[in-house]
Amino acid sequence: MIIPESFGAVGDGLTDDTDALNVWADSLGGGTDGLIENTYLISSVISIVDKNEFKIIGSGSIKIADGTPINEPYSGFFIQQSSDWTMKGITIDGNRNNRDPGPSSGHAIKIRSCFDFELTRLICKNSPTDGILLDASNAQDETTHCRDFHIVECVCINNTRQGLSIIQAHDFEILGGEYSATNGALPGCGIDLEPNTSQDAMNSLTNGMIAGVLLKENQGCGLQVSGKTTTLQIHAVNLVCDGNVSGAIRWGARTGAIVGVLIKNTQVLPTRGQIDVIAKNASALDRGGYVYIIGPTFENIGASDLAHPLVYEHKSAEPLTTLVDMRFDDQSKAFVNLRGEGSSIIRPGKLNFLT
Repeated sequence: MIIPESFGAVGDGLTDDTDALNVWADSLGGGTDGLIENTYLISSVISIVDKNEFKIIGSGSIKIADGTPINEPYSGFFIQQSSDWTMKGITIDGNRNNRDPGPSSGHAIKIRSCFDFELTRLICKNSPTDGILLDASNAQDETTHCRDFHIVECVCINNTRQGLSIIQAHDFEILGGEYSATNGALPGCGIDLEPNTSQDAMNSLTNGMIAGVLLKENQGCGLQVSGKTTTLQIHAVNLVCDGNVSGAIRWGARTGAIVGVLIKNTQVLPTRGQIDVIAKNASALDRGGYVYIIGPTFENIGASDLAHPLVYEHKSAEPLTTLVDMRFDDQSKAFVNLRGEGSSIIRPGKLNFLT
């Protein structure tokens, strides 16, 4: 286990330790692990490229210095083309109030074309762009997409554009943790699965599980799943969406399910629905796929009507929607509007709805 102080870092939170941390990071891999226990100030990125079999653990923190630019070379960590690694326990503070306003391409943590890794109990806060962003070196080449990873009990709070952005990825889990108070730039989501239409392979996001996550008081949605490419087999299970301004979930996956979500504490109309099954992407030739919305619970939702209901499905939505066992309290105005042909409501309770 190696520490940055062995490479010249001071770790007092005042001295610029960028150079020492990069030498330390370059020494990781091949079973050599790193320990972060103090507070380190950086003015440029800590870069890890083509490293395998390492851990970065500890209870310390990285803070980006006042006045540091906000574009890509100035993320906190930038980890590329690496596999079989873990980052656990540390805090990355993007210091957004003392840098140029975002967003740009600098994030608290940026991960590109990595495989078989885990992020556990990290805190990513105050980024001028995203708390954590994952993408690929070649969006059209699926072999470069991030794959086989777990994000466990992480906290992303008070970031500018997104708490967590995943652009291209396959076979992943986001388990527990909190993605809250994203504010300052659109989309403003807690978690955004967001492939880019013009750049990405058709199936850029597949086989993802998001479970047991708190999504609270984000300027945009709690969870957004883009329909820009054919996004397949995304499952959102036991989420808590609390007071998100634009709605709880904006859903564009062609196949998947929303199960056991709790949506609460919203007194303003959402952009469309608290759960919004969006229109199909332009490349889809016909309607297909499915989304099951099972057992959603709505508490203290004071603003809802047929144009902005608890559950809304666009007429041109790509998946067929099946809504099962919806629950709501006396404070929630229970409207549902499923506009797609073939969609259905099973055991709806007492609702105001259109199908």
